[in-house]
Amino acid sequence: MTQRSAASNAPVHTTRRAGFALLRRFARLVLVLALLVGGGAYGWIWWQARQAAVFVQDARVAADMITLSAAADAYLEGLAVGTGDQVSLGQPLARQDARELELKIGELSDDLASMAAERVRIIAQRRLVAAQAASRIEMARATISMAQAEQRVASKTSTQSSSELNRAQKLFKRGVISSQEVEDAKSDSDQASERTRQAQAAVMQASAGLVAAQVELKSLAVLDAEIGILDARKRALLSRQAQLKVQRERRDIAATINGVVDRTFVEQGEYLRVGTRVLMLHDPTKVWIALNVKETELSRFAVGATARVRIDAFPGRELLGKVTWIASAATNQFALLPNPNPSGNFTKVTQRVPVRIDLRAVSADLRPGMMAEVAIDAGHN
Repeated sequence: MTQRSAASNAPVHTTRRAGFALLRRFARLVLVLALLVGGGAYGWIWWQARQAAVFVQDARVAADMITLSAAADAYLEGLAVGTGDQVSLGQPLARQDARELELKIGELSDDLASMAAERVRIIAQRRLVAAQAASRIEMARATISMAQAEQRVASKTSTQSSSELNRAQKLFKRGVISSQEVEDAKSDSDQASERTRQAQAAVMQASAGLVAAQVELKSLAVLDAEIGILDARKRALLSRQAQLKVQRERRDIAATINGVVDRTFVEQGEYLRVGTRVLMLHDPTKVWIALNVKETELSRFAVGATARVRIDAFPGRELLGKVTWIASAATNQFALLPNPNPSGNFTKVTQRVPVRIDLRAVSADLRPGMMAEVAIDAGHN
């Protein structure tokens, strides 16, 4: 009886096992189909996203990193800032020893003061000479006028005396007057002639005095030339002093922008050579995203394209920006070492072109050098 019941239950268990196997196969099939459909949908979405944007995963936050260097060979007297300090345009940051320049500037100031005093003296001398010469010229002209007047009187008297002598000689020949009267007339004529010659000599002497006074007046040109020489020397000294002042100002290293100090390279008391780096700074409000895009992707966008940026340091935050610059040459053209191909063996490598993205809003926590991922909307070319 027992053997007959077991034999009758065997087909039932076999049927159940077959049903379970069929269900498992069906479940596996459904799972595979679901995975295929899900994978296809994900692949389609991924493909559409790749077609809609250009993705770059190795972008970086960039900024103009400004390095301030020493402008002269001198000791560093003071360093007023440290790493992380905020600075403003024109703020003194470091100071080099400038005592020798200050001494030279002071020496030139003394020379300029002495030259100014000498110029004042020469100008006073010129005024005195001009006044004296003008006075002597007036006196000489007055003397000439008087001498000429005397000459005219003497000449007139001489003419009259000559006429009287001629008349006396005629009268003497006719026996009207005595020989003594003729002698007296001759004496008067000779005296008049002498006075005429003396008047002429006085005129000549007065004329010579006028010439001498005029020559003295011409000496003013010499004084004017000395003033001109002093003015030229003054301009040269002022130019030299301005040069020294510029060198003095360069000993005081000041901030060239509003920004933050990123690093200092020296310590107070060090002897700095020309060009020695002192510190580095940048403006945290003027950062952008720098990336290198494959040359095969450049045709998919242009300047002005919208970009979405994610900073690795701040997951979940997305920044918006736009492409503002695309380089005119690939990065391999800026390499320090050329890459010639003398052997003839060539392997084509996709080159990359620098691109700049300016952010719509710059966050204060963005640091130059941070890694970022960028998606540039395609279709803006």
